[in-house]
Amino acid sequence: MSGNKIDPTDNERVPETIEDEFDPVMSEYEFGPEEETVIARMASRMKVLAILLMFAGLVALSPILISGYSNGLLIGGLLWLLMGVFFFLPVDNFKRITTSRNHDISELIQGFRELNKGWTVILVLLLLHRGYLIFVHLS
Repeated sequence: MSGNKIDPTDNERVPETIEDEFDPVMSEYEFGPEEETVIARMASRMKVLAILLMFAGLVALSPILISGYSNGLLIGGLLWLLMGVFFFLPVDNFKRITTSRNHDISELIQGFRELNKGWTVILVLLLLHRGYLIFVHLS
């Protein structure tokens, strides 16, 4: 089924596909103050989490600088660091939802695109890290 669904709680159109982002009605949708508060709070928490993850990545990578190269530390540290970076990237999109007009849906979709890229990279790095640990354990 394609097109827009009607949300029975408020009779607003809810996008069902990415193409609905370009629907003139949906592109002008504005979140209300309560929704913007929730989004702003989430963006702030994502920013704090991102900074903590990047810091953890740098701490995990620091022994490499002190005592030399280690595959396990390198992959683990990069994983933490990149998780922080990829949580940080969509923060601006989510914050702009609360300050811009007539761009709420496009900012939301762009924020989700950034998160999706991040999750893909994180998944690949996690698999590489686990694969490396299994390889080392079996060797």
